[in-house]
Order: sequence, then C-alpha cells, then structure tokens
Amino acid sequence: DLIRNYLNIETLFQSGQYDKCLTLLRDKHKIDMSKVVEIIFSHANYNAKNALVIMLIDLLFERDPTLTDELTALLSELTLLTHTNNAKVALKARQVLIEFQQPPYELRHNQMESIFLSAIDMYGHKLCQENIQKLISSETSILDVLHSFYFHSNVQVRQAALEVYVRRSYISYDLNSIQHRFLSDGTCAVQFSLYLPLNHPNRLFEHENMARASSFADDLTNLNNTDSDLFQRMGILAAFDSWERAKSSFDELLTPFSPTYSDDLSSFTESRSVRAYGRQSSCDSPLIRTQNNRVKNKIQSN
Repeated sequence: DLIRNYLNIETLFQSGQYDKCLTLLRDKHKIDMSKVVEIIFSHANYNAKNALVIMLIDLLFERDPTLTDELTALLSELTLLTHTNNAKVALKARQVLIEFQQPPYELRHNQMESIFLSAIDMYGHKLCQENIQKLISSETSILDVLHSFYFHSNVQVRQAALEVYVRRSYISYDLNSIQHRFLSDGTCAVQFSLYLPLNHPNRLFEHENMARASSFADDLTNLNNTDSDLFQRMGILAAFDSWERAKSSFDELLTPFSPTYSDDLSSFTESRSVRAYGRQSSCDSPLIRTQNNRVKNKIQSN
C-alpha cells in the first residue's frame, strides 16, 4: 500500500514543469484545495519517500524472493517514473525486474560451463570461436557468472573465460591481437591489443591536431602510416585467488611491457617496439621539428 500511495502521488508530478503540475492539480481539485496542499507536502518529501520505497522493495524480496504478477505490475509502473526526483526508485525497479527475468544463477552457470566445454575440441588444442561467440554476443548478463570460471579445474576453460571477458568488455573496440600466456606458477593470463574506435575522444582530438599541422607541409602526411600506433592500446588480464598472489606476480605479469622482455617471449611486443621506434625516429627528424616549431609560432601569433 505504501508503494502504491507513493506511485499515486509521484505520478502527478511527471507532466513537465512543476508549475504546470500544480495548475493541473488545482483544476482537478477545485472544490477541495486541502487535498492539493496534502499532495504538495507529500511530494516535497520525495527524498525520504524514495529511500523508504527502495528499502521496502529490498525487504519484500529478502523475505520472499519471488515475483508475483501484482508485484511485476507495480514495479513496471515505478519504472515509468521519468522525473529526476524519482530516478533512484525507477532504477531500483528496473534492476529487480531484470534480475527476476534472468534464469537462476545455477542454471546460467551450468549453461555457460556447457558452452565452454563444447568450445574445446576433442584434442584440447584450441577453442571453437563459434561457441565462444555465443557468450560474447549474449544479451543476458554473464559477468556475474563468468568470474567463477577463472579458477575452473580445466585450464582451457580458464583461458576461454578470460578471452570472453576481454572480447565482451571491449566489444566496441577493434581487437587486433589476443594471446594466452602462463605465469611461472601456472596462472593463466590473456594479453591483448586493440585500436580505439573512430568516435573515441582521443582519436578525434589527434585527428584534429594532425589536420592543423598538415596545412603547413605535405611532409606531415607521411605520419598517416603510423597513425595506428597513436590509437593502439595494450593490456593483460589475469585472475588471482588472493591479494598476496596478485602482488607477488605483478612484476611478472607486466613483463611483456618491459623494454628488456626476452626474445623468446617477445613475439607479441617486438613488432610493436619496432613500429614505435620507427615512429619516434621520424618524429625527431629535423623536418618534423621545423614543422612543429612553425605550428607553435602560428598558434602563439593567433
């Protein structure tokens, strides 16, 4: 009843500006203005009422974690509250509805494990990307289940779980390399590189700067071949069962990004280092320095 009363009051204040809502209330209750005053005072305490409704929703599902038709309808009405004053309540209602529309955790865990195991070929040498893609593009939430597979008894499943996390988390990026590694204690790690999407702020800013510089000399267009290095990002992911293990393995985990990385493990970063060195040399050439100085002078004169 409290939640229903909350809805009855707050629904009256969803029609645009506050003054407009008051006008509609006065027109509706011309005879009984005391009713208008009660509604206004009730709405004025919306912060306290929001906290109360959120607490009631939590208590309801702590005692009886089931979603009846009546509660579903009530929560659906709460999600329709569009005013910023009611945003927290609307968000809470959406979260509960989404949670109860999902299959149970155990069922999702078993389904995910089945997909992982089916993705491993009969020899255990590689992963079937078609099966992995089912998890990457899944519309249901998987991240709350995925982390448990980082410590699966099957090493191929652990590798697949890490790869799925990277591919799903960076789905809007252009992943151009993913490689699996093992730390000295047997911990699985996945190393990856990606390109920023075309609409990324850093990419747009860099193109803007390059456009200004290119107006001074055509030689700067030679840098276009190395633009990819500007927009490339690299990372590595591993899971540890304790903070102490994470600290003790941290230096080893970052070894691929060290300039002293040994040749037998540097196949991933060696070509990257060569490209980066080539770009650094080109940017330090006298021609580029001259153009940079001209750019600075132009900016200062403006």
